[in-house]
Amino acid sequence: MPKIMIVDDNTDTCDTLRRLLGRAGWEVLCVGEGKGAAERLRELQAEVVLLDIMMPEVDGFGVLAQIRSDPETARTTVVMYSALADEATKARAKAAGANGYLVKGAPFALVQERLAAYVNGGGGAEMDEGGQVARN
Repeated sequence: MPKIMIVDDNTDTCDTLRRLLGRAGWEVLCVGEGKGAAERLRELQAEVVLLDIMMPEVDGFGVLAQIRSDPETARTTVVMYSALADEATKARAKAAGANGYLVKGAPFALVQERLAAYVNGGGGAEMDEGGQVARN
């Protein structure tokens, strides 16, 4: 069973994804804020992180930088998950080291498909210019 850590300050989002991904066979762990999320990843050892961008104190880009700078977590697959749908934010996420980008409100089937592609692809997949999984 793949393990995913969701970092989102919106408890409704986390609860909904926990329920849906749990039914799809994922072990889901939720962290309700950016502060301390990188440390929790070290403890939880999730294969994938679904990371909100807009959070108080430490935003998703700050968390991503912490994950990438730690040798224990640097190779973890990180998918940004945000209401921000503009190309500039997607490009910033890619430049910061995100493996993918999903816009909140996307159909769950698409979210599940993209996350499964990372796990099945070994976690090292990169995103293309549109924030999609690039096939190697």
